[in-house]
Amino acid sequence: MTIPERRNLLDSIPPIFLAASWFGIVAGVVEGIIFLVVQNFGQIRGVSADILWISPIINLVLFNLVAIFWLFVGAVFRNLNTTPAWIFSFIFLAILSWFGIIFFTVFYEWAVFLLSLGLAFQVSRMINKSTGLFLSRIRMSLGYVLTAFLIVLVGVPAIGYIREKIATGNLEPDSSNMPNVILIVMDTVRADHLSAYGYERVTSPFLEQLANEGVLFENAIAPSSNSLPSHASIFTGQYVNEHGIDWSNPMGYKKFVAAVLPEELEALGYRTGGFSANLYWVTRGYGFDRGFIHFEDYNQTIESAVFSPFYGRLFERFVLRPLGSNGALTRRWADEINDSVIAWLDKDLERPFFIFINYIDAHEPYVPPQPFRSKFSNQPSPGGILDCDIGKCDRTITQADRQSEMDAYDGAIAFLDEQIKQLFSGLERLGKLDNTLVMIVSDHGEGFNEHGMYLHQHSLYREAIRVPLILWWKEMLPAGKHIFTPVSIAGIPSTVMSLLDINSQSEHSVFSFAELWKETGSAKSWEPVLSNMGPDTQVNPNRTDNGWINSLVDGSKHYLEFEYQPEELFDWNSDPLESNNLANQTAQVTVLRNLVELLDKILAMSDSAPTSP
Repeated sequence: MTIPERRNLLDSIPPIFLAASWFGIVAGVVEGIIFLVVQNFGQIRGVSADILWISPIINLVLFNLVAIFWLFVGAVFRNLNTTPAWIFSFIFLAILSWFGIIFFTVFYEWAVFLLSLGLAFQVSRMINKSTGLFLSRIRMSLGYVLTAFLIVLVGVPAIGYIREKIATGNLEPDSSNMPNVILIVMDTVRADHLSAYGYERVTSPFLEQLANEGVLFENAIAPSSNSLPSHASIFTGQYVNEHGIDWSNPMGYKKFVAAVLPEELEALGYRTGGFSANLYWVTRGYGFDRGFIHFEDYNQTIESAVFSPFYGRLFERFVLRPLGSNGALTRRWADEINDSVIAWLDKDLERPFFIFINYIDAHEPYVPPQPFRSKFSNQPSPGGILDCDIGKCDRTITQADRQSEMDAYDGAIAFLDEQIKQLFSGLERLGKLDNTLVMIVSDHGEGFNEHGMYLHQHSLYREAIRVPLILWWKEMLPAGKHIFTPVSIAGIPSTVMSLLDINSQSEHSVFSFAELWKETGSAKSWEPVLSNMGPDTQVNPNRTDNGWINSLVDGSKHYLEFEYQPEELFDWNSDPLESNNLANQTAQVTVLRNLVELLDKILAMSDSAPTSP
């Protein structure tokens, strides 16, 4: 198309649509840049580089819908000059999206709204003094804006594709005989709600099968009850008090000096792929793409695209959530994760691979797809009540509601179990099960008012830190082995490296689980297990206080030290529900003193540890 032809085409389009398109694209590109920048400071979560082309497309549609509205108003009120109104609307929508991303976590939402309103009013006043000139410049520059957008639209996916191709080509060529490794994190799954761990409901029949063919750890302990520090421990092999990555240091994983597990395996020639459904914490923005040649932390669906930009997020939060959507439209379900995993794996079946998967289906709100949602309930749609994203995370629900939540939670676990089975079926079709080590774990548990609290970011009681841990490797591990010794899941990196018979170059503080099923187990097998929770930077209605908490599991004894409340001691053998605090019993004085001294000694090894005053 020649320049005159393009000008004639633009001249035939009403100025309101030209302005709407110009503002929509420009506002969207700037919005995408702001999203990525702000995410680097930990102030927003769940965006990828694709936001650079997603936001302009969604804003292009939104701004043109606003244009249609003003055309309708003009048609109804023929004597009304709507030009100043729609110019103001476009400017206000653009400014509000930019300021909203930056300041919604700093100021009250209404304050950001008023600030955007005032600034848009001043800018539109200046433009209205020379409206013709302004619209003329929009018409002249629209072609350049569209060209820049097309470059972004094509360039962002192309850069990712090229980068992955180059990284794969640079892998060590002599690693074809190495076993494959798959690490599955069932986010928010507590061990005692799996039938594989003796739960009365049949929530995990496939995991039971895997446990019968592999190794099950009866007392696997999470390093924290929050996803960010626990995943950091899973990849670094260090306790939270050592790596220091938590609420107060959310970007710490990006700055962690030593090589993390994916980086170690990539250096050995592994093709590494990460697939995370946890868009709260386990994202590229927080650095969890480290060492992964391919990393997905977003949902590649139309629904996700619509609700990723600023106004999509506002609509989902303030309209859909109160109407009961419960985040189902934006959640990345386990079956979608599986499809992505198999599709990526199928592109290169020659190299050994390391795959990390985070399934978040058991995280609140508990809304698994049917028939799993109502699998353990008489209600047609149990669950969906607890939802911290819209403030429903307190302790005021009824006993009937509690049961409804637990029923849906168990259904979500059953759904996960089925999807892990489907994943195995997909791997088997590709011929990739015979030499593959699979580790299935959770990052933390979940509370259902056992200690007056719901959810997980609130305590280090047993329901929050005892998680499933199952290792499966066809004919390579002792079948049906149950390990009762408490272990920290921070031992995953050292376990992987030891099973691969590789000397790790990183400093893993936690020993290899393999020591526990070898005949000559070392003394390290009986080290106590530490968990930490730093001070809560955001007041949580589930917390009895907002100070730090330290936990130490030594054999059957569980010691809890709090910043603002008395210490507690429980015996898991006689009191698995932790309903009887032994800290004040005279018979436990020696045990308590020994645990306190042991905890102080462990915490003293790190300056970043939360310690007693």
